[in-house]
Amino acid sequence: VMNYNSINDKNDTFAPKLIINNNYTLRFMKKIITKASILSLGIIMLLSACGSGQKYTIEYNLNAGDTFKQKMDVEMAITQKAMGQEMKIDNNTSTELTYKVISAENGTYNMSFQYEAIKNETKMPMMNMTIDSNTTDTIATGSNMNAMFKAMTNLPVSYTMDKNGKISNVSGVDKLVESMTNVIDPEIDEMAKGMMMQMVESQASDEVVGQLLERTSEFYPTKEVSVGESWNVDSKVNTNGISINANSKITLKSVDADVATLEVDGTISTPEGGITQNMQGMTATVNMTGTQKGTLKINLKNGFPVGSDIEQNLEGETEVMGMKMPMTVVTKVKTVNE
Repeated sequence: VMNYNSINDKNDTFAPKLIINNNYTLRFMKKIITKASILSLGIIMLLSACGSGQKYTIEYNLNAGDTFKQKMDVEMAITQKAMGQEMKIDNNTSTELTYKVISAENGTYNMSFQYEAIKNETKMPMMNMTIDSNTTDTIATGSNMNAMFKAMTNLPVSYTMDKNGKISNVSGVDKLVESMTNVIDPEIDEMAKGMMMQMVESQASDEVVGQLLERTSEFYPTKEVSVGESWNVDSKVNTNGISINANSKITLKSVDADVATLEVDGTISTPEGGITQNMQGMTATVNMTGTQKGTLKINLKNGFPVGSDIEQNLEGETEVMGMKMPMTVVTKVKTVNE
């Protein structure tokens, strides 16, 4: 307690008492500051663990002259039962592509892509087949289609893409088709030629190519998102001539060193009533449903994918001339971009 009566005392006993009280106050304040610092550190750690609520914009931000290399591996395992027999088919495709940004203006990009290399390996009972663009063959026959894959390489396909990955103005696919058609052996029998042309036409059209280009960016959010936030995506894709409806839940799982990791979890199915295909002159109806799961990594600086790892599991049946054949298809798609 301060003695105010001593203020005018010539011994000035007030000063020592003020110092004593100041020391007590300093010690008290130090304890408060220490506790506040510990509390602040705890809050910071908690916010860090929760992602701190930071919002991220995931969209393309490209520059003219940007070039990206992509390696894609697609592994497909098909199991089909017919007349009491089970048949397994393994189909693996590897492609190397180059993407180029021709021009960029106000979030709109004129781009091109081209195949650098393509290889397909099919294994089934009693027959194995490999088609490889790395060949010196110049003519494609029913048993050797290397020349067709080689004809697809080094031919640019142009398209326009906006910052959200929407594709338009695809052109140049007709040149791919023409190049592939020109190397088919003119003396090949009509059935073999028809099968080869069916393979080309099912995958080489402006519409199909546009859908394939959009398949990655369709997972991008349409607004800013934070870690842990999810959104839904409904889409239709064409895979090997089969139309598939997909409904996916996408979640921003993490952000590390400007790379966002998206988790994909959804369902896929053929349209109601199935789809019809021509199989060696016979009409087949395909009904399938299944799941789609995996991850997609995106560079937040330019919006271009870094890589992906997606797995699809489908079950269903194929009906031909009244005979139903149960079928499962497991597809694994892995991409690495540079």
